[in-house]
Amino acid sequence: MLVKVQGAEQLAQQIYFEYDTESTPLGQGGMGTVYLGRCVSEVTGAYTPVAVKFIANNTEDMMKRAMQEASVQIAHPNLMRMWGFVPNMEWDAYTQTQIARYYVVMEYLEGVNLDSVLEGKVTTKTGENVPLAQGFLNKYKSDRIGATIDIMRDVLVGVAELHANEYVHRDIDPSNAMLTTMGTVKVIDFGISKCLKVGADGMMHKLTSYGTIMGKMDYAAPEVVMGYTDKHTYSTDVYSLGIMLYQLAMGELPFIGDSQFVRDAQVNTPVPAENIPHWGLAQIVEKATQKDQANRYQNAQEMLDDFDRLKNQCESPVPVKKGKKRNAQTIKTTTSKQYSQLSSNYSEEEAPFVVPAWLWATVPTVGVVLGVILGIFIL
Repeated sequence: MLVKVQGAEQLAQQIYFEYDTESTPLGQGGMGTVYLGRCVSEVTGAYTPVAVKFIANNTEDMMKRAMQEASVQIAHPNLMRMWGFVPNMEWDAYTQTQIARYYVVMEYLEGVNLDSVLEGKVTTKTGENVPLAQGFLNKYKSDRIGATIDIMRDVLVGVAELHANEYVHRDIDPSNAMLTTMGTVKVIDFGISKCLKVGADGMMHKLTSYGTIMGKMDYAAPEVVMGYTDKHTYSTDVYSLGIMLYQLAMGELPFIGDSQFVRDAQVNTPVPAENIPHWGLAQIVEKATQKDQANRYQNAQEMLDDFDRLKNQCESPVPVKKGKKRNAQTIKTTTSKQYSQLSSNYSEEEAPFVVPAWLWATVPTVGVVLGVILGIFIL
């Protein structure tokens, strides 16, 4: 059955959305079911494919979450476009009355998520090849660092734009970065985003403050793990971006184990950025994943600025003495006290050595000084 969806805003714009309830859903989750639909102009009849999410659960919290997601209406090539939250009056055959149903309408994207690409998948759900995904995967196999820099820059650009518009994503990870058939990388899924815009009453809007854990534990910042929703800021996304950057550069997550281990490690154990075989990326990851929010990049733009400086320098990887990597995979249950001891379990001989940038910069100066001193002694 074809359903017409049109709120007051769409009526004023002379457009409407429609979808077929009997069609195969694009996806289904806790918020509702997503269908392929169309945005139709009442003036010209022209239409654009859209994704229409039917909100099945009409609780207050779910409505707030849906409205928050739909409010992220930012036109940017690296962000999924949201069309809006649409209340719609529909005839209900069971009650024989008009009832309100609610929808979130968004840009329809064809592509493959980055987490699937890392597993070797380079086609859409319908089997269409995604050249961008294939190109990334080919490069990733031969030049992991180069491919990581390429893809992460697009993700950073998207998140930086989100932050510039005063939104915190709160669910940054490879599954929410899509490589599209149009050749762009899109940051998607604003379902648990948080708006930091100051309203007329001078208070920050916190429409998604329910629950203690936002996003996925493997990428969660310490303040998220601890349930401090009032401390979810742009730096919260920065931490997740740092974990994602580490994962791409190393081919694995920094903390691998059961949920309790990962939870405690996110709070107590430094991310082993020294394992990354590229000095510049290691420094960025180290700063992005500081446990203290004040010591991180304060937003994605700051992280992007360092990223671009690194890319513009075109520096080759600085050789890193490989030490014993912190392997969390074999640890299944560990107490918080033991986690604080993990970093001390490695001797100085085992620890990786990274040459600081300032030391490289002083080498010419030291050479000149030594030359002068030797000249004096020779005379």
